[in-house]
Amino acid sequence: EGCGVVRVSFKLNTEIADTAKTLYDILRNGIGSSYSSTAFSTGWYSNTKRYPQVTVTRADRTDEPSNLGDTFREHLETIFVDTWVSDRAWGVGQKNALTLLDGEVKRIINANRFDPGTKLRHMHIARSLPLDEITDSRKIFRTRHFVQLSWNETIA
Repeated sequence: EGCGVVRVSFKLNTEIADTAKTLYDILRNGIGSSYSSTAFSTGWYSNTKRYPQVTVTRADRTDEPSNLGDTFREHLETIFVDTWVSDRAWGVGQKNALTLLDGEVKRIINANRFDPGTKLRHMHIARSLPLDEITDSRKIFRTRHFVQLSWNETIA
């Protein structure tokens, strides 16, 4: 059993591709070779894996009209990027491994903040929150990064 995240389907008026998948691809493709043992997922943490994990899940999205004719829309989506470390990794202790993984995630997001995907205009980390857990079997160091993506669209 993993710590699941509720998957939400957005049916708002937009032609944009799946933003969570776009961010997942940016992170997965941008990870440095030192972090190659990191697992990536679009929604689920696996407590059976001992190596670090990054999960990318949707949080919320706004869809606001910007003109009287409702033909121009402004969108803002928040995506959770969680980093999980449950054991030593990369030759360092558990807490230091989380710091290294968080730094790598931030580096990738900052390097791709302008025009991160088709039609996506900007993304940034709005805030980060530690969510460390202690289970019966082990400690899990976890950080949730709130990544905001924005874009504008003309709707015909």
